[in-house]
Amino acid sequence: MPTAKDIINGGLGKIGASRVNTITPPVSVIENLAAVGYPKWKRSELRKRRWVFATTVARIFPSGTISELGDGLNHAYNLPGDMLRPIRNNQTEWVQRGQFLYSSNSGSLILEYIAEKPDNELTDPQFIDVLESRIAMELAEPATQNAGKRRDAIVMYKDALTEAARLNAFILDPQTTDNDDTDFDWVMGRHMSEYDANWR
Repeated sequence: MPTAKDIINGGLGKIGASRVNTITPPVSVIENLAAVGYPKWKRSELRKRRWVFATTVARIFPSGTISELGDGLNHAYNLPGDMLRPIRNNQTEWVQRGQFLYSSNSGSLILEYIAEKPDNELTDPQFIDVLESRIAMELAEPATQNAGKRRDAIVMYKDALTEAARLNAFILDPQTTDNDDTDFDWVMGRHMSEYDANWR
């Protein structure tokens, strides 16, 4: 698996910038920016999407804390220590408040969530490509003194996300609509012939 330095250098390579020699400890300005920024950028990219490799499930138990809000969600549950964000499904009735989940349930809960992943567990090449592109965006101007490189990196970042989505590296959250399907042309188009769709 790649190290943090490997991923940082992958991002710098995308914009034609010089590689870093070390980030433990950092010596140059770019090494310092990369060392400070890398953990934040990695967590940010993990949190943004339901990456398949970072999705996990845990059984959690009430902490004994009781809510006094009177909304029926009285039982507090401790969050897993490696959780970056919980995943809400259509049947989810809990809410998150601070460092607890609150539920009307008094038993254990099955929680699906996005977990923090150490570098040696970054097993998805699409995620690594997205993270390298994010690093390229963040370091483009300080590393190259060229604003055009940042614009190039933004395009690379979007392309990396598109490829990751195409390969189902992350799951899109379900979308709900309030109106009837006939209000949405793309839905009707699936069920009508080309002639009928054009006529409509």
